[in-house]
Amino acid sequence: MKGIMDEQLLFWQLNGRRQAPLDCSPGEDENLLTGLLLTGMAVPDPGKIRSIVRNGDTWEVRTDGRDELPDLARRLGMIPSRAVCSPATEEAAYLAGLIRECGKGDGLHTALLLCGGTVFRGRDIARHSALDRAVGKAARAGARPEGAVLAISGRLSLEMLAKAAAVGVGTVLTGKQAGRMAMEYADKWGVLLADPCTWIKE
Repeated sequence: MKGIMDEQLLFWQLNGRRQAPLDCSPGEDENLLTGLLLTGMAVPDPGKIRSIVRNGDTWEVRTDGRDELPDLARRLGMIPSRAVCSPATEEAAYLAGLIRECGKGDGLHTALLLCGGTVFRGRDIARHSALDRAVGKAARAGARPEGAVLAISGRLSLEMLAKAAAVGVGTVLTGKQAGRMAMEYADKWGVLLADPCTWIKE
């Protein structure tokens, strides 16, 4: 069979409490878990993460935050409302061109996060994990995503938007469909949504 994608079940604990395994692409597990803690609002910032250590087949994560990830309903009320950011036109145009060329035909999702002048890329079989990987890479590099531009190759659901808004992303580009609730909450949270074609210069 052609086009088989590699995947794994990532087992992990948060402050000693076992969490649901993640079905994800293998590699860079620390980036994935760091991003998940931030977008899932288990910790408010990377400084609250004390350690991410592998013990056998399980990752043990220690933080100064929660011992579980808040569910989506709770997170919706935890994300502050703010004014819509002005579009970062040059940055958006740059990411729009990149995301159009990413991963054609390989079945993986891509998330590109541009913050601090650097593009952080996440690639995974799962849309959510691709975003978490990009956010985790940025956090571990010391970059702050407030007002950053994010481009994703997959659909934009409410949960995907909540992950981006949780870390302060200001602009989200998606070439796929956006959910109705995602569009409503984007207005509430001050996140600008756009199709990459808005900024692509032919």
